[in-house]
Amino acid sequence: MLKKKVSFYHLSVHTNETTEDHLTMRNIYFSNNKIEEIFEKKYNAMQTTSQNTHVITLYNDATHKNYVYEIISYAEHLAFLRIGQSKDSNVIGIRNMSSLDINDVPLEHNQKLESYTYCIIDFTTSVISYTEIMGAPTKSSLITFFLSLQENENIIPEISVILNKDIVNKINKKSVISQININVSVPSDKVLSDELGVPMDFFDSIRNIKSRTMNFKIVAQRNKNIFGAPGELASFIDSIQHRFGSRVNHIHVNARDNGEKTESFDLLNSLLTQTAYIGDDNGTSQYTSLQFRDALVAAYSRNKNDILRYIRDERGD
Repeated sequence: MLKKKVSFYHLSVHTNETTEDHLTMRNIYFSNNKIEEIFEKKYNAMQTTSQNTHVITLYNDATHKNYVYEIISYAEHLAFLRIGQSKDSNVIGIRNMSSLDINDVPLEHNQKLESYTYCIIDFTTSVISYTEIMGAPTKSSLITFFLSLQENENIIPEISVILNKDIVNKINKKSVISQININVSVPSDKVLSDELGVPMDFFDSIRNIKSRTMNFKIVAQRNKNIFGAPGELASFIDSIQHRFGSRVNHIHVNARDNGEKTESFDLLNSLLTQTAYIGDDNGTSQYTSLQFRDALVAAYSRNKNDILRYIRDERGD
């Protein structure tokens, strides 16, 4: 039997619309039905394989990787996907455990090794159940897929972690929430010019960039609480997630009760997860996609009530 961690995420898709005064933009969120509608349109247009699955390859400019998205099944508002990325053949071998000899994996000229993972998307709730596998694509690869769904309108997909609100409730009960630290990835040079005042003509001098991030620190006055009323931390965290989506790297909150030492809480490590059990105890090391799907569905079903209680869906069907 194989044990894997399953993480749950909330998918949202929106467009931007200019307000009537033409001074600001507002987000118009798609309903769950609308998200499934654009997914289904893409699904019907995708290439089919000899195994009767629907597949597409997309390139991500940020990660410089090609991802392969294979929709193994799609029925009753539930999609089951395998997401893969190429792996260097010179780091993988086949070892004989008796002789301990090792051989290269034989590949034909049009073949590549691929590491992959599985996920399911429930379009009735827009909840993603994602198998976390070392070396396989992360959940951010789904952003690339949903960006490919746009046609006439510019859509913006977001994949937000589903926090265990019991942790947030624990922090809310503390007498003092003294500090909040937030780190988010910055997607474009526009922030350098708008927020930091870097001249546009200086951008060509900035090279070899690994990442762009912004840090926000909110610090309360000594022995004072940042928030004026109980429960406001949850609303604040929700607004951060809706604003930045999967670009949130960490959220740390410092809090304490009177007479206690300050404790630091890492909220993104408090996301809702579940252990999935794949296969049975027959000792096999080979597991089928069907076994992964059954394990994902079982993990999601066990947690669905809590998930729906934790997410705050601002869209209406």
